[in-house]
Amino acid sequence: IGFGDIAEKEHLPAIHNSSEFSLVAIVERNESRHDEISKLASCSVVKTMTDAVNLGVECVILSTPPEITELLIREAINLNLHILCEKPIGIQLDSIQDLPTLAAKSLSKIQVGFTNRYVPFVQELKAIIESGELGSPLVFMMAAFDEPFNELDKDHLSRMMHFLEHGPAFTHEGSHLIDYLSYFGLQDPSQVSAFGVKTDSRFPTDNFTEATLAFRNGSVARLEVGWLTPSLPVGHIKVIGSGGRVEIIRREGSMLIDTKDRCETLLLEDTWNTIAFRNQLAGFAKLINTGQITGATLEDGIYNVQMTMLIEAKSRANT
Repeated sequence: IGFGDIAEKEHLPAIHNSSEFSLVAIVERNESRHDEISKLASCSVVKTMTDAVNLGVECVILSTPPEITELLIREAINLNLHILCEKPIGIQLDSIQDLPTLAAKSLSKIQVGFTNRYVPFVQELKAIIESGELGSPLVFMMAAFDEPFNELDKDHLSRMMHFLEHGPAFTHEGSHLIDYLSYFGLQDPSQVSAFGVKTDSRFPTDNFTEATLAFRNGSVARLEVGWLTPSLPVGHIKVIGSGGRVEIIRREGSMLIDTKDRCETLLLEDTWNTIAFRNQLAGFAKLINTGQITGATLEDGIYNVQMTMLIEAKSRANT
């Protein structure tokens, strides 16, 4: 549902390379794009979700801006479709809190698309943290810098400006950082502070945000998110404790593990996104076929929106 950049470049190849799924249709409300999309995707292109169901669709990937995603989740639940939903699942907490109850009354099985949970490096870091190899408490330093500013790329700039009209960059990119912490077992911080800035007066809201979260077990996390400058730093996940450190550099596909027990650097066998989206789709198939969820639940998605809204509010208070 929706055929933007992430659908074309990530979801579509993952579906075409999957033995579990076949692509029946793409739903795109802008009919002027139908011929173009049909050639790219080699499938039917229809205007509504009901049209897709009439073609035999059993499950959907929602790849839409978050301000309309919640309504599409409701529509898919009412049609008893299985749902893989891009994050964030909404932009207002009040409007999404009843979704788990609604889903429980349907046949729909739902997974929220925090794709990075499916990257082996992230899973390995979770195991290292849980084993106690790094000690406790821990210091987390996480940064996501994406979407470089290019005045000549009008389509990309228009998409990014649309996102910023509905919330700061942290709403979209910071949700991944919040989900890392959740996945590693850190939720409900005892203290939160945040600051944001617009580096260009044309931006509707902040394109850079920094937040610090303190947890009751003594761990601390510093989160940084940035969009839309001509040159952007390299994003990272760094975790430091009394037992050593782990560093993951997504852009390089590398993971450094330096602890009392080992010192090694690992490299991904394929690109980060290729692995993440391929494994995520396999996880979605497992959920549909067995009922076992290996990714993020609706409840995870709701908690994520709650935390990003809190950090946005803290940032606005300090502006």
